[in-house]
Amino acid sequence: MNLFQECIMESKLDKILEFFDDVEAVSPNSWFYCPLDGWVIEIYHDGSITLGLI
Repeated sequence: MNLFQECIMESKLDKILEFFDDVEAVSPNSWFYCPLDGWVIEIYHDGSITLGLI
């Protein structure tokens, strides 16, 4: 699967948290990115969560 076949969604963080189970059902590996505030969150299928500042 290449980059253009991945599922991409745009949403406010509070809505992602409110409906997190539905978001997680789309893919067990998820990345959340906010270029304005300069952070990225990776949620990996093994349950690990990584926060990065950019």
